[in-house]
Amino acid sequence: MATRKISSRLPRLRITRHLHHVEVRPVRAELADGEVPVTAPRGTGASGDDREGGMDFMRAMKVLFSANRRRLAFTAALTVFAMLTFTGDAFASVPGESGYWTTETAQGSQVYSQGPVREAYQTNGTHLDVWRGQSNNTFWVSYGNSTIFTLGSASTQTAPTVVAFGSGGFAVFYVGTDGTVYWNINLINSQIANPNYWSGWRPAGHDIVTNPNQSVDVVQLGASTTNLYMIWRGSGDDLAVFGSYFGGDFDSSWEAPVSLGGSTYNAPAITFNPQTSVIWAAATGTDGNLWLNTQDLGSGVWDGWQPVHGGPVFSTAPAIAAPTLSTAGPEATQMMVVADVSLGETGGSDIFYNVIDPYGNAGGWVEDPTGWQTTSNVTLDANQNGTIYAQLNGENGGDDWWQQIYQPGSGS
Repeated sequence: MATRKISSRLPRLRITRHLHHVEVRPVRAELADGEVPVTAPRGTGASGDDREGGMDFMRAMKVLFSANRRRLAFTAALTVFAMLTFTGDAFASVPGESGYWTTETAQGSQVYSQGPVREAYQTNGTHLDVWRGQSNNTFWVSYGNSTIFTLGSASTQTAPTVVAFGSGGFAVFYVGTDGTVYWNINLINSQIANPNYWSGWRPAGHDIVTNPNQSVDVVQLGASTTNLYMIWRGSGDDLAVFGSYFGGDFDSSWEAPVSLGGSTYNAPAITFNPQTSVIWAAATGTDGNLWLNTQDLGSGVWDGWQPVHGGPVFSTAPAIAAPTLSTAGPEATQMMVVADVSLGETGGSDIFYNVIDPYGNAGGWVEDPTGWQTTSNVTLDANQNGTIYAQLNGENGGDDWWQQIYQPGSGS
């Protein structure tokens, strides 16, 4: 068996998921119902993110395609990968990957949760983290990795999600115990940590429901906008993927759901690439492949699912993220990352990544070089400078970790 690269910063750790019957670890302050959750330092301001570093990144070949040629290139690239044999090179890594996992902390203590933490960044560098309670179904929030609070009596059986909303606010989402999707917003950046300034929970409407144990994913359709797109798997035995557009007015409901088709046992994922103004959806198919679907912003038409071949058999909800830069830069600064998890040889599950350019050309699947494993899904989120981070949930009572996966414009 090949020896995997192990981080010198942290000991080797096999990560598995424990969602039930875990104890809450004490931290500095106790919240209202006795749970004490926590999250991780990021730094502040446009350039103060302490996760960023000088990571090498290959320079993307400049590709000049129209929207139609982009789709053709996407299909052609994925067809090529269908002919490849996966080698599982344990020494490979995604360009820009830091090569070590760091504890997710807030208020000086590590986060413990059920399922991975999700986070969102505003253009000014402020950010919000959300997670499900370590030993209950409470929805917890942390602003700037310091203030920890709850938003009413929200209760969920799966990990919540968060997106930037407008030029200074955030929108948070959770799936209720009946599968109904609820959301809550705050547009006042100086009052994000004050629960009294949040709008209050309301259903997304139009019978937007999924399974109670599966998350939804939401993306902001451009920096500083209040336009969003939500994606989820059907409820009950419905394995199709569904989506809904929100046009920016909180007093209006989300648009009626549209079917993206496909077939998945897990929650799908979504991102927006500002380089080409294209929405990207990702899903782990019932065949174990990761599949991608695209929609040109404003068209309302999904182009159809295409598989990203060449990887192992995947078994969890995927993740996808694009740099959230407000202005389009060179293709190298607008690469996307997808992540998925496959059943490993030793009982855990191995983490794999793939880098995809704005036109759908995939770079090939590589295994996380640290050798860490998880039976949870991995999530991906991008900060205001375009750096993409992976988040996972660990074995020590639901401990949370993060790793830099991609930094735009670094290396050659």
